[in-house]
Amino acid sequence: MLDCSSAGWYPEPELFWLDGEGNIMSAGPPETTTDPDGVYSVSSRGMVEKRHNNHFTCRVQKRTSTRPERRTFMFQMISSWPSLTVLFLSVST
Repeated sequence: MLDCSSAGWYPEPELFWLDGEGNIMSAGPPETTTDPDGVYSVSSRGMVEKRHNNHFTCRVQKRTSTRPERRTFMFQMISSWPSLTVLFLSVST
Protein backbone atom coordinates (compact mmCIF):
# COMPACT_ATOMS: atom_id res chain seq x y z
CA MET A 1 0.00 0.00 0.00
CA LEU A 2 1.40 3.40 -1.01
CA ASP A 3 0.04 6.61 0.46
CA CYS A 4 0.53 10.11 -0.94
CA SER A 5 -0.87 13.43 0.24
CA SER A 6 -0.19 17.10 -0.41
CA ALA A 7 -1.76 20.27 1.01
CA GLY A 8 -1.78 23.99 0.34
CA TRP A 9 -3.08 24.04 -3.24
CA TYR A 10 -5.17 26.56 -5.12
CA PRO A 11 -6.83 25.92 -7.47
CA GLU A 12 -7.70 22.24 -7.04
CA PRO A 13 -4.76 20.04 -8.12
CA GLU A 14 -4.68 16.69 -9.87
CA LEU A 15 -2.88 13.66 -8.39
CA PHE A 16 -1.77 10.56 -10.24
CA TRP A 17 0.58 7.59 -9.79
CA LEU A 18 3.34 6.62 -12.23
CA ASP A 19 5.19 3.32 -12.48
CA GLY A 20 8.97 3.01 -12.82
CA GLU A 21 8.80 3.66 -16.58
CA GLY A 22 6.70 6.83 -16.15
CA ASN A 23 3.40 5.26 -17.23
CA ILE A 24 0.23 6.36 -15.43
CA MET A 25 -1.04 3.60 -13.15
CA SER A 26 -4.72 2.88 -12.69
CA ALA A 27 -5.89 3.91 -9.24
CA GLY A 28 -9.10 5.07 -7.69
CA PRO A 29 -9.96 8.76 -7.63
CA PRO A 30 -7.98 10.80 -5.11
CA GLU A 31 -9.68 12.27 -2.05
CA THR A 32 -9.84 16.06 -2.16
CA THR A 33 -10.80 18.39 0.69
CA THR A 34 -10.86 22.15 1.15
CA ASP A 35 -10.27 24.22 4.25
CA PRO A 36 -12.44 27.25 5.21
CA ASP A 37 -10.19 29.52 3.09
CA GLY A 38 -10.75 27.40 -0.03
CA VAL A 39 -7.26 25.85 -0.01
CA TYR A 40 -7.15 22.26 -1.28
CA SER A 41 -5.58 19.09 0.10
CA VAL A 42 -5.42 15.92 -1.96
CA SER A 43 -4.51 12.34 -1.05
CA SER A 44 -4.49 8.89 -2.60
CA ARG A 45 -3.68 5.35 -1.62
CA GLY A 46 -2.53 2.77 -4.10
CA MET A 47 -2.14 -0.98 -3.75
CA VAL A 48 0.85 -2.34 -5.66
CA GLU A 49 2.25 -5.79 -6.29
CA LYS A 50 5.75 -6.48 -4.94
CA ARG A 51 8.29 -6.92 -7.72
CA HIS A 52 12.05 -6.59 -7.94
CA ASN A 53 13.13 -2.92 -7.74
CA ASN A 54 9.64 -1.43 -7.62
CA HIS A 55 9.70 2.36 -8.13
CA PHE A 56 6.56 4.49 -7.97
CA THR A 57 5.88 8.18 -8.37
CA CYS A 58 3.04 10.22 -6.93
CA ARG A 59 2.64 13.44 -8.90
CA VAL A 60 0.51 16.35 -7.73
CA GLN A 61 0.16 19.32 -10.04
CA LYS A 62 -2.09 22.21 -10.97
CA ARG A 63 -4.66 21.18 -13.57
CA THR A 64 -4.12 24.22 -15.79
CA SER A 65 -1.98 27.24 -15.19
CA THR A 66 0.16 29.80 -16.94
CA ARG A 67 2.62 29.28 -14.07
CA PRO A 68 3.26 25.52 -13.76
CA GLU A 69 3.61 24.03 -10.32
CA ARG A 70 4.30 20.37 -9.64
CA ARG A 71 5.29 18.26 -6.65
CA THR A 72 6.65 14.80 -7.30
CA PHE A 73 7.18 12.12 -4.64
CA MET A 74 9.04 8.93 -5.59
CA PHE A 75 8.77 5.72 -3.60
CA GLN A 76 10.59 2.39 -3.66
CA MET A 77 9.43 -0.87 -2.06
CA ILE A 78 12.21 -1.95 0.29
CA SER A 79 10.86 -5.15 1.83
CA SER A 80 7.96 -7.58 1.80
CA TRP A 81 6.41 -5.55 4.64
CA PRO A 82 4.16 -2.70 3.57
CA SER A 83 6.90 -0.13 4.07
CA LEU A 84 8.45 2.33 1.71
CA THR A 85 11.19 4.89 1.50
CA VAL A 86 10.74 8.38 0.10
CA LEU A 87 13.56 8.76 -2.36
CA PHE A 88 13.04 12.13 -4.02
CA LEU A 89 10.99 15.30 -3.78
CA SER A 90 10.87 17.80 -6.61
CA VAL A 91 8.96 21.08 -6.43
CA SER A 92 8.74 23.29 -9.50
CA THR A 93 7.10 26.69 -9.24
